[in-house]
Amino acid sequence: MDRVQFGVPISSHRVIQHKLADMRIKAELARLVTYRTAEMLDAGVDSRMETAIAKIVATDCDFECANIGMQVMGGAGYSMEHDMQRLFRDSVLGPIGGGSNEIQRNIMAKLMGLA
Repeated sequence: MDRVQFGVPISSHRVIQHKLADMRIKAELARLVTYRTAEMLDAGVDSRMETAIAKIVATDCDFECANIGMQVMGGAGYSMEHDMQRLFRDSVLGPIGGGSNEIQRNIMAKLMGLA
């Protein structure tokens, strides 16, 4: 809302609005799958599959949102003056740390009887 391009805030451009809407969708998706998994854990239900899914969805959505944020910010997103560069760098760790998303998929395959 603060960044101006072509004399208007970039948030008034339809393509930026769609990118921000996509980010909201991804954040909500990650939140909902995480809450569902937490409810299953609280209920004492076997939630190994859902835990793997939640980790993959949340970290992928985080990276995708950071990537979209970099696109919206353009070159300014790379400068140390903005938090976007740190958010983007941090988002790269998600799919790797805490059991990589490939390992999570291996767990899912085993639970599905495929491995």
